[in-house]
Amino acid sequence: MAMIEPCLSFKEDAYCGLYCGACELLVATREGTLDALAEQRDMPPEDLTCYGCKTARSSIYCQTCAIKQCARARQVEFCVECADYPCERLRAFQGDGKPHKAVLQKNLAAINAQGVEAWLAAQQRRWNCPACGVRFAYYARSCRNGHAPVYNCEDEARDEQARGSR
Repeated sequence: MAMIEPCLSFKEDAYCGLYCGACELLVATREGTLDALAEQRDMPPEDLTCYGCKTARSSIYCQTCAIKQCARARQVEFCVECADYPCERLRAFQGDGKPHKAVLQKNLAAINAQGVEAWLAAQQRRWNCPACGVRFAYYARSCRNGHAPVYNCEDEARDEQARGSR
C-alpha cells in the first residue's frame, strides 16, 4: 500500500509552468488513492508516487524531464527566468498535444507578473470544485463528490485555442 511520506512536503509549482497540484498522480498521492490508480495503469505505486516535480520524490514521468534538468542546470525556478525563454524545448513540450500543457506560457507570465504565491493561490482555487471545494485533476469530468461538470484542462485548452484564433 502506497503511503504518504511524512517527511516530504508537496510542492505544486513546476519549472515549466505546470500546476502540479492538478496532476492526478500528485492528487492520488495526497489523497491516499495511489494504489487504485497504479492498478488501473498496471504500474507499481512507487513509480507513480509524486510530491511535485521540484521535490525529491517525483513520479517516473518527471524524474528525467529535460526541462527540469535544464532549469536546475541554469539555476532558475521557472523557465520564464531564463535568458533563452521561450526556448524550443519548452515550445515542443507545450505543443505535444496534451491539453494540460496548453497554458504553460500563460502560467509563466502570471508567475512572472504576480509572483508564485499569488499564482499558486489562484491555481488552488481554479482546481477545486466550485460546488464543494474538493480538488480535482486535469482531466476530471467531475469532482470525487460527483459534482459535474468541472472546468478541466481540455475545456481550458479549447478556450485558449479559441481566444488565440480570434
